[in-house]
Amino acid sequence: MDNLLPLLSIHNSVYAFSFVTFAVCVCYVLNKFVDISPIGSHNDLSLEGLRGVACLLVFVNHSYTVIAAIGLKSPYMNIQPAYAFEKMGAFGVSIFFCLTGFLFSSTIKKGIFDISFFQKRIYRLLPAYVVVSTIVFAIFMFQRYGQIKTIDEVMTVIRSVYGFGFWGGGIRVGSIWDWSLNIVTWTLPYEWKYYAAVPFLACAFAIKPLRISLIPLALIIIYLGYQNEQIMWTYFLTGFIASYIKQPANNYLKYALWTVMPLLFIYSIFGDFKVYEFEMFCATSIFFMAFIASRPSIFSKRSISNIGIISYSLYLVHQLSLNITFNSYSKFINLEQTSARYFILMQFGAITLAIILSAILYNKIEKRYKIK
Repeated sequence: MDNLLPLLSIHNSVYAFSFVTFAVCVCYVLNKFVDISPIGSHNDLSLEGLRGVACLLVFVNHSYTVIAAIGLKSPYMNIQPAYAFEKMGAFGVSIFFCLTGFLFSSTIKKGIFDISFFQKRIYRLLPAYVVVSTIVFAIFMFQRYGQIKTIDEVMTVIRSVYGFGFWGGGIRVGSIWDWSLNIVTWTLPYEWKYYAAVPFLACAFAIKPLRISLIPLALIIIYLGYQNEQIMWTYFLTGFIASYIKQPANNYLKYALWTVMPLLFIYSIFGDFKVYEFEMFCATSIFFMAFIASRPSIFSKRSISNIGIISYSLYLVHQLSLNITFNSYSKFINLEQTSARYFILMQFGAITLAIILSAILYNKIEKRYKIK
């Protein structure tokens, strides 16, 4: 039996590397035809590169769980062994939060809050989200034609699609629960709540007694995260702390950090602990701090940083691309009789579609509304 996917539980790093490499190549070729350039000269390409890799790791995870998401039941495939893919996705999400904490640290340290901060965030996130959500809504209603019958059900779908994740992930209405199509939104409420906290943190940082009180608050957040096995908020703290790290002048120290980073990544993915547990937090946080201190030049390569530049659009459309790709395949072939090897090859079609849609969305929507 051609059963390749269970083997990927052992060799998922090979699959992930192939996935990321192919996506980078597609983006590199596409940039010959579509301009993928940052807005403004202040963008740090190494951070963009890290963001791009993190986004692709989330994509890797969902490229595998799409088997269950589209309701595919095949004797040739088994999604259970690929627990490491879920941890790759978790690693990517954790890096997103670290980057947010790092990039917003300067606003907090200044101790002065400008209301344009919120305007920039809204303009950064909302237009592209609305465009993709509208496409998702139209496709969902088409795919579920005849199943959504009442006004209440239509309004529930609208809330699920446009609700920025505040009412849960996926599209849930009545007995229907579809998480193969909707934008992955469960992380967005964390981002929005952190944005809302930034003005208070900035004011507290400006007043020395209050600034000191932030230390026990941070320790409490870490402790409660450890107790509840939900340490999402602590990654924002990691990013903030990393903003104090300076690059060492000694190149040998940088090389040592470059060596440590892959080991930390491997431990995060294959370590014997659950997703988002304290061990994951420690490994990912040290990885991020090592990255900030060493800034590996490979992440600044345009072929990689371009992925980071379009990463928000890619985050929005990758589930949509997977859904469209595999539902299109199903019109011509029986996916339940498709071998795992061919299933993996089909993923490259979804990657190509996602990169193309992301580049278009970035140029036509994100660039148009983004405030410099």
